[in-house]
Amino acid sequence: MITMREVFSRQLVIDGKVVAVRPSVVFDASSLALTGRQVKKLLENPAVRSIQVFDVFLWDNAIDDVGFEALVDSPLSAKLQALWMGHNEITSYALCHLSHRLRYGVFKQIRDMFLDDNQIDDTGVVTLSTACGEHGHLPQLRRLGLHTNLITGLGASNVGRALLLGVWPQLNTLWLHNNRIECLGRLSAARKKRPSLQLTLQDNPVTGSS
Repeated sequence: MITMREVFSRQLVIDGKVVAVRPSVVFDASSLALTGRQVKKLLENPAVRSIQVFDVFLWDNAIDDVGFEALVDSPLSAKLQALWMGHNEITSYALCHLSHRLRYGVFKQIRDMFLDDNQIDDTGVVTLSTACGEHGHLPQLRRLGLHTNLITGLGASNVGRALLLGVWPQLNTLWLHNNRIECLGRLSAARKKRPSLQLTLQDNPVTGSS
């Protein structure tokens, strides 16, 4: 049985699963074993599309690229400020889709984006950081969670390149621990240029990452 906190004043039901919505603030569907197609169907619900939501919590589900891409393409993306999609089944294809859509204003107000514990590799990270580096996307981003993925030194170095170019000027915390990073590349120089940036690198093969 799913119980919801009293803070939520409105509920939606999709395929027998209760989704909580507090108008104009939070959309919470965490730990419901939702699939990507269920999320896509949910986002097509007129009741959801009519609500102004700033924070989306889809943590700990079974959401794949279909669900993530549906969120990126939904009206919610333009004013979204916080996105929690850790512990799902998202791959680099989803980040490539996001990178392409950034030019149309999606996620322009995002401050917190957590994509940890997914299946994202260098392709997605390189594509995203390159798109942001060339066009200045995600200017409000403050916290980025990419830990527990499949990122290597190539991806880490490209993130460093973006930081050196001044991308994500508001970024204060970057989680990269528990990946496959064996060398830092340009991320090492970026750490020196932006000493206030909190960066986690533990549980990577790179020497001295603990």
